[in-house]
Amino acid sequence: MEAIKSSEHLQNAGAWFTLQYADGTTEKFQTKTWADKLNEEKFYNRVIELLEKEVVMKFDKRLGNAEEFYGEEEDKNGK
Repeated sequence: MEAIKSSEHLQNAGAWFTLQYADGTTEKFQTKTWADKLNEEKFYNRVIELLEKEVVMKFDKRLGNAEEFYGEEEDKNGK
C-alpha cells in the first residue's frame, strides 16, 4: 500500500481510503482490510495497475526521488 499512497487514484480521509477504478467507480476501505481486499480480483487488478504507474513507470523514466522507495529502518541499517 505504501507504494501507491501517492497515487491520485487513492485518497485518504482519516481511517478510510478510497480507491478510484479506471471506470470511475470508487471503493472505500481501511488499512486493516487491505490484505483481504487484495483477494478481490477487481481491487487487486487496480492495485497492480497503480503499482505499475506509480513505481515501475516512474522508475523507468527516472521520475521522483529514489529515497522515497526505501523505509527508514532499511536506511538506518545500511541495507
